[in-house]
Amino acid sequence: MASIKTVAVVGGTGDLGSIIVEQLVKSGLFEVTVVTRGGKGGQIPAGVKSITADYESVDNLGKVLTGFDAVVSAVAGHLSDLQLRLLDAAIIAGVKRFIPSEFGSDTRLPKVKESPLTAGKIKVDAAIQEKVFKGLIEYTSILGGPWIDWMMGSGYCMSIPKRHFIIHDDGNLKFALTTRKAFGDAVVGALKNSEHTRNKVLAIEVIRLTQNRIIELTKEALPGQAIELVHVNTQERYQKGIKKLLSGQFDPSMIADIVCGFVFDPEMNIFQDAEEGNRLLGVQRLTEAEFKEILKSGPFVN
Repeated sequence: MASIKTVAVVGGTGDLGSIIVEQLVKSGLFEVTVVTRGGKGGQIPAGVKSITADYESVDNLGKVLTGFDAVVSAVAGHLSDLQLRLLDAAIIAGVKRFIPSEFGSDTRLPKVKESPLTAGKIKVDAAIQEKVFKGLIEYTSILGGPWIDWMMGSGYCMSIPKRHFIIHDDGNLKFALTTRKAFGDAVVGALKNSEHTRNKVLAIEVIRLTQNRIIELTKEALPGQAIELVHVNTQERYQKGIKKLLSGQFDPSMIADIVCGFVFDPEMNIFQDAEEGNRLLGVQRLTEAEFKEILKSGPFVN
């Protein structure tokens, strides 16, 4: 397969998309273009091209994506209909490689696959597999645990700003953490190492810790700070989130309830092949000392 040079990032001004763009540009390997729907959005880095597209039109998206070797979808993962349009448009445009907006829980696991929150991603994955089987396009999907800055700063789990930690069950389950930069590095690796990442689902992680170990590291990083600990049952919280979703509530608290279920349920949090994913995609692991530095200097610390 010819090397990938031109890359379009759809949703490249969002929380994750902007970091993916940043890492692609920093690699110096690609000509990067951000595709947006127009209107208000985040800043586009100097020297990076941008194109406005009609996200509702496959034909328009197909025209916009023509000439690109790869398309990276960084739109919200639950927007499955948009992702399906992007997939069809990429095929119309003759794009070689499609990276869908996975960047989350391991949808290969039965219990994750059965969750209503992942229904859209399962639908997109099925469509991708069908197109790949027909030889119409290639793909790489990238999975991983929650971002450290979300986990430690959002207020829905272990909030350093609020000094309030929600501890799930006994706090002794090891779980995988990532960063937005790690996902950006993974996208670079997938496109740089395109032959070995062709039509693969790859998981990454930067560190694996228990909540109890994070409490210890937080106390070391922020000595003298009192932290309120509140214990919850993982399954009860997860089911509360499912009830919210099925009742039509779609907001950050609902997402957090379900995502924390994914993270702290031993049947849903395992990325058994993360070592392979890290190696193929060039993702570096963090030491505990580096993790503590993030706790001390992260943007969530006030």
